[in-house]
Amino acid sequence: MELLFKSLLIAEGHKNMRGHDLLKLFKKVSAKQQKALSDEYQRLYLAKKGKVKRFYIRGTKATNSKERFEKSKFPLEESETLEEFLANSKDMFITFRYMFERGRTEEVEYFHFEYGCYNLFCKAFINLYGKGK
Repeated sequence: MELLFKSLLIAEGHKNMRGHDLLKLFKKVSAKQQKALSDEYQRLYLAKKGKVKRFYIRGTKATNSKERFEKSKFPLEESETLEEFLANSKDMFITFRYMFERGRTEEVEYFHFEYGCYNLFCKAFINLYGKGK
């Protein structure tokens, strides 16, 4: 996703495309492209409502008890819009690249990936820009 946004930015003439934050990269894309991507994503999301898959890993540190683990709840709500998905997944690259080094909370470690939303984003991108468009 990061590279897809950076490709759009290059096509729009941007020079500074550093960083991995998906939401910040999306916000750098022109308003017209943001709206087109958001609208197409939303159309695809509504067609799949209730069937969009998500995945997360939940683990404990050695100092945590089984009870603490079992009472923990997933910290994020399901993303319904493209901006929510990008906000929830903005540091996806860093999280999964370095997941073996650090936890996401003090008590229970969470690693989140809404792969159904990721798939919808890719479909929206292909529908808008793929196949010689």
